Amino acid sequence: MKSITPAVAKAEKFLRETLDNGTWRPGDVLPSINSLASSAGVSPVPMWKAIHLLKDEELLEVIQGSGVRVCSSQEPVFALRKGWMGLRDRIHNDILSGRYPPGSLMPSLKELRVNYGVSFQTLKKALDNLASEGSIVPEHRTYRVVSFTAKKSHMSVVLLGWSEPPVELQRRTPWGEDFLRICENVCSQMRLNLKIIRYWSCGDSVVFSDQNGNSVSIGKDSLVLGYILWAESPDDLYRRVLSFIDISRKPVAVLQEGSQLHLSELTGHNRMVKMFSIATGSSAARKVASFLLQLGHKSISYFSAFHKSDWSKARLYGLQEIYSRNGSESKVYQYTLDSYGYSHEFIEALKPPERFLKKFLPDFNPVNQMPHKVFEAFNRLRPELTSILASEAIRMFMHTLFNKAIKNDDCTAWVCSNDYIAFMAMDYLKEYSSKKIALIGFDDTFEAFRRGLTSYNFNIQALVQLMLGYIVNPAGNAVPKRNNTFENEGMLVERTTTFNLNRTINLQLVPQCGNELRERH
Repeated sequence: MKSITPAVAKAEKFLRETLDNGTWRPGDVLPSINSLASSAGVSPVPMWKAIHLLKDEELLEVIQGSGVRVCSSQEPVFALRKGWMGLRDRIHNDILSGRYPPGSLMPSLKELRVNYGVSFQTLKKALDNLASEGSIVPEHRTYRVVSFTAKKSHMSVVLLGWSEPPVELQRRTPWGEDFLRICENVCSQMRLNLKIIRYWSCGDSVVFSDQNGNSVSIGKDSLVLGYILWAESPDDLYRRVLSFIDISRKPVAVLQEGSQLHLSELTGHNRMVKMFSIATGSSAARKVASFLLQLGHKSISYFSAFHKSDWSKARLYGLQEIYSRNGSESKVYQYTLDSYGYSHEFIEALKPPERFLKKFLPDFNPVNQMPHKVFEAFNRLRPELTSILASEAIRMFMHTLFNKAIKNDDCTAWVCSNDYIAFMAMDYLKEYSSKKIALIGFDDTFEAFRRGLTSYNFNIQALVQLMLGYIVNPAGNAVPKRNNTFENEGMLVERTTTFNLNRTINLQLVPQCGNELRERH
């Protein structure tokens, strides 16, 4: 038996204590090796060896290319079946989560055997079973993940999303543009047409229109292969929309953003309706909280302009859940606007809007005095002006919350409900460069990449591929059979707006110690 060095023992003790105090929950992805090593006060090599010690005890799982996560006895892939059948479930789950994307060639059998820590015979049985189900096909001494395509290129997929007329569909959420673009790209790869249809309420009726504003009917087109229902909407309007498309008896992939949708009775009697969930706000927030604690941030603040929504509340709950387990010294301060759930609702706070329009039109006259041509131009610009006005209101309210939070000297990190609010916080903090505050958002938009914002990525690409794969091949194994909802796992992307507080404190203490020694001599 190999002896364990003091550094490895120290790293192992740190990992066990963190697991025991509940900072990491089953299924949570751990911070990077360098971050863990820095928090434990060791180098990366002893930390890596300590991780493998806990891996041998099945406390941690090392996933090639994806990091390290806490083993979970709750997951069916690990608990319900053993041997080659359990391995089959693990590989299938990795296909669903996007680790092996549709159409991609899987690693060699040798690499797979090492990655999953199994014998060749066990691996071959699991892969052959997945091949017999049609999930993968043999190719070049390994396997390729099946990429389903429609048999007829003129078939269409309809994407339904709630949008009030003044609000563009892609602006509903910070990742809206990425979601629509990915849907379009994947449909193109599958040789499918993508039709985007908006829905909203008008009195007691539900109105449907295409991208050009033309009214359309739903559920009667024989060339429609299936539907993606972007379900988040006020007053459970999505339930009424689902009743329209339910009669078509075609596959329906329902996208759940974070709010808990009330569809159990509908999905129960119609097996063609499947739920696909972006990682719930609480699970994503738990990973963010664990990451910040590892960096030494004991007190953090949570900001949200949309706390009327379930997803914002879930993210706050996830942060509080992890921090409450870490002892009384760890705190989450709440700075939220509880009366708003959508950005367009802030327009009501700006009445009369003329005072804001004067910023753009210095010689502005009331609307009823506008020349006809100016009035037409104003109407064409109305969606953009609506968005600008809403942003102005949100910024005004959030600055009030930022002013309160900046006075809290105990807080060393700000967590924002999404990247949109995080960018406002980033701009605000430029005026307080003397204060070192870490900043994290959710959604991982392109702007987050451009500005170096640490943000949680919900892996929209893998989710879209899975939803469209289900629509094209509903009889296949595109979704788990034991659960009607598939939740896509994301990951935290670390950039320049976060830092290791433990390391910063240590660096500040070193010169002081040196000065004391020189004074003594």
